[in-house]
Amino acid sequence: NFYNIQDESEPYTYSNVDGSYNLDIPLHLFDVNANGVIDNEEGQIVVVDGIDSSIFIEQKAPIITTNDATVASPLTTLAVTIAEPDFTAAQTLVAAVLNLPDSVDLLNYNPQQVDLSVFAIQSQLQNLIIPVTKEISKTIPVTEQIPASDIANLLFTALGNRISSDINPDLSDQDTLSSIIEEVVNQVEQKYSLNLETIDTDQLAEIIAADNFSISDILNDDRLDTAAKRSEIAEIAQLPEIAGGFQQLVINPLATLTKTVLKAGNTETSQIQVKQALDIANVDLFNYDPLEAITEGD
Repeated sequence: NFYNIQDESEPYTYSNVDGSYNLDIPLHLFDVNANGVIDNEEGQIVVVDGIDSSIFIEQKAPIITTNDATVASPLTTLAVTIAEPDFTAAQTLVAAVLNLPDSVDLLNYNPQQVDLSVFAIQSQLQNLIIPVTKEISKTIPVTEQIPASDIANLLFTALGNRISSDINPDLSDQDTLSSIIEEVVNQVEQKYSLNLETIDTDQLAEIIAADNFSISDILNDDRLDTAAKRSEIAEIAQLPEIAGGFQQLVINPLATLTKTVLKAGNTETSQIQVKQALDIANVDLFNYDPLEAITEGD
């Protein structure tokens, strides 16, 4: 969660005498982009208590490292902190481009209580991501075994790139939707050497645009109260429950979109900064043997 306090849902373990450990991380909860690994912007390893095995002194402060590192030390803590992603900046950008209230935490909110403008955009995103992912997936030969989450992520990336360029992708505009769908279809074709000509992007965009336009109409209908608007929008929105294989991405699509826009820091760059500042030899701070370095006098 990037604030060094363990939430109930966050996994933990105890290290062995030699400092090794096994930590089971439920990917369905923490692998937001569903790429099979925990990226730097999705989580980090925080070590608390115990003995620092390199100097045999009781550890008083938390030590932070990346999920793929073999070392946790004050040096990795420095590098990770420098590279820590700016969630606030990402949320601010998404909210500003999509004209959403900046007071809403896009990473954590209750759809049944959140501002209607946020609920409407959430529903429009679900109406785009779910049917397009399913349509592309069913067109791909079963032998290719391409995860549906890969396709959904391409859609989120296409949207995220537009938002990063301060472009509001009008989710009720057929031309905009057609452009996004065609872009992703082309990417899938190129990435996996497939031919997906049977997908009618214009027809698919027309259907989605009609539903999303209805959502916009409901949102702006002064004859309806808030409860009625929320109910009618919910009837039009695609249900995350039908998103087999990529449900975790569309339960809160605004959170996924925000993390797609998020520019995670580069730990390679932050390593260079730490090593230059402390005049450290050219060593991978996240992957080296501290005891061997001490033995060699380094």
